[in-house]
Amino acid sequence: MFYKYELEILTTNTKSNPAELEIKLPFGVIHHVEIYFPPGCEGEAKAKIEHAELQIWPSNPKEWFAGDEFPIVFNEDYRLEEDFNILKLYGYNDDTVNSHTVTFRIGVKGEWRLYLEGLGQEVVI
Repeated sequence: MFYKYELEILTTNTKSNPAELEIKLPFGVIHHVEIYFPPGCEGEAKAKIEHAELQIWPSNPKEWFAGDEFPIVFNEDYRLEEDFNILKLYGYNDDTVNSHTVTFRIGVKGEWRLYLEGLGQEVVI
């Protein structure tokens, strides 16, 4: 299952006052992440993802993703427990003229799919 979220990052969202969006995903394993910076961001809009107040992406603490007109795409194997499945998306803006909307796409394999794959069964949806 893939989930899409958009985070509007205003010109007033600074590094010390970032935009924030709390999302709840189903429990399972995050297997794919995409973060898309639309044209015009020019590296000035930044984004990161936290789980339980710990930064998980980018993996190096205190760093942020940035880009312009291309997605940052990576595969992952990050488990979310049933009652521990809330993430926070953050963004800030170095651009004092334009706001930007960053798109997050997150793929989650549910527990039922992980169980079947663990048994060696192919899952076709």
